[in-house]
Amino acid sequence: MEIKILNNTKVVKASDENIFNLYEDNNGQRFGKLIIDVDLKTMDQKKLLQILNMSGTYVCNNYEDALFINDLLNNGLLPLTSIIVLTDDLMMKDRSYIDKTLFKGNFDIPLNYYMWGVKTKEDDKYNRSRIEVERIVSSLKGFDDNLTDIEKIIIIINYIQRYSEYIWYQTDTLNRTQEQFRLLDTEENKQLIESLCHSSVGENPSEMLFNNYASCMGFSELLVMMLDNPYVRIRCELVSGEGHCWNLVMQNGKYYHVDITRSITYSPYRAKNNLRTTKFNKKYILVGSDFLESENHETINEKRPEANIEISKEDFSHDYIDAAIEYLESTGLIRFEYENEFFYQREASHIRK
Repeated sequence: MEIKILNNTKVVKASDENIFNLYEDNNGQRFGKLIIDVDLKTMDQKKLLQILNMSGTYVCNNYEDALFINDLLNNGLLPLTSIIVLTDDLMMKDRSYIDKTLFKGNFDIPLNYYMWGVKTKEDDKYNRSRIEVERIVSSLKGFDDNLTDIEKIIIIINYIQRYSEYIWYQTDTLNRTQEQFRLLDTEENKQLIESLCHSSVGENPSEMLFNNYASCMGFSELLVMMLDNPYVRIRCELVSGEGHCWNLVMQNGKYYHVDITRSITYSPYRAKNNLRTTKFNKKYILVGSDFLESENHETINEKRPEANIEISKEDFSHDYIDAAIEYLESTGLIRFEYENEFFYQREASHIRK
């Protein structure tokens, strides 16, 4: 039974018996993050509060520990600025037992949990996206359990490529809004430009779903929500390197890289004067670490700590992907060319064809 304490690159392990020594061993410094790997209810509460108050972020492996820390927070024993983080157990299952509204402070849960029934406040930033993703998946032509996982992945990624443009914070926003909206002197355009020009533009999946643009963070979060849900059931994770986000998607017991951002920005079918693609680009779908390294792309090569799952160095079968694309195109389930579609449709996605 232990609590792992993460302090930058230094990891200190402590058993219940010597927990009093942790403060002295760390020279009185606070810990950046506590990774909880014990049953908190079994610990001496005086000792536990001493160690918990040495940090402000608590990473819990189960919901019961998260609730326990939240009770301490609600009782004034921990600061309201504390952050409680629930790790992902990699199990795609009903999450309605998780009630985010009970948490007074900051409570971070895995993104895909929203798609599995977590109770949230109506104004939660992911609620609108969750509802729209459900609508999109249920409305995609021919999308059902008779499709293979690869066919489902292709259909979802094709949808994202077809309707979105990559946007990079304020610089891209100002450049393209000036060209695409021609800075029309209308209140509508003034409000639109003002809404786009903020430091985290494109990071929320709702911006792609309802406004057709996203940054790498927005694309990666959206792909998690569109694949790892009760309607598709394909394991997908958001990963990040130095300044870039992309996804790991599990197939045949291994993770493969999927980079929506590069699929658009590095596409040979890029539209003139903006960062959207006019034709489906398969180059960055289910690729291995070797391919990404050959392009000087950041990679994450270690096994995922949550489940010790290998990240493939080799690409997923190109022949299999090509056959899936050919089948989907021949049956008319999806279109792979969309050069005539204008990016800013300025309309709710529910009326898209």
